[in-house]
Amino acid sequence: MSIVDVCVKDILKRFSLTTESELPGLVWPDWFDEELDNMGLTPPAVMEEGTDVLGHYEPMASPGRIVLHREQLTSFFWHHARNIFRGGYYVEPNDLQNMCHMVVMKTYTHEQFHHFCDVARHLFGLRYDRLTEEALAVSWSFFQLEELRWQWSSKEARLSSGIYRALLPKLFEYRAPGYRDWVNYKSRADFEMELIRYTGPVSSRYLECNGINMSNVLIKILEATKGQAVIEGVSV
Repeated sequence: MSIVDVCVKDILKRFSLTTESELPGLVWPDWFDEELDNMGLTPPAVMEEGTDVLGHYEPMASPGRIVLHREQLTSFFWHHARNIFRGGYYVEPNDLQNMCHMVVMKTYTHEQFHHFCDVARHLFGLRYDRLTEEALAVSWSFFQLEELRWQWSSKEARLSSGIYRALLPKLFEYRAPGYRDWVNYKSRADFEMELIRYTGPVSSRYLECNGINMSNVLIKILEATKGQAVIEGVSV
């Protein structure tokens, strides 16, 4: 079982939502609010601090590590879930699970991008720029959720359209330095240009001028190495 699935399973255990009629729609009991309010981490806190509070990547020291922070993700998800319920959306059990998967995948793919940047630095001798890397990692995770939305077999594709469109922008509201700059790379063209500048070798411009699509090359490296030289885990 992947760390995403493990984390989703644990998050959904925290509250047990039920139906109150013959319809399969879930109901949010008011008495959940007090416990949720005491959990601490809220979406505005993530907005101010960045994704590091939800998960982190430790650079390769034989090897690298991707860690999802279960308790923080639990609070983050259920706060968003409550907002969806309060928005009047009809939520079935599968919607709740798919929402949770979407929230965890946002963090997981963000950390995968940091692992790729680590690999690129070892390959090409590049310098680390935290603010640029965080902005690109946020953009990458946004693109990954959008791609999953178009894959018919994914949980994100099975989430109701209204909930998906309500939740997606809320997951990418940032004020923290670096993170908030992801909007500069919200278009694929802008992202790919900065991806080449930040993670590509010094010969990238020469190779581009000679017909090599460097953004494709770099993304192929990302896809090929995202499960290599990295240990994945979930923290309590």
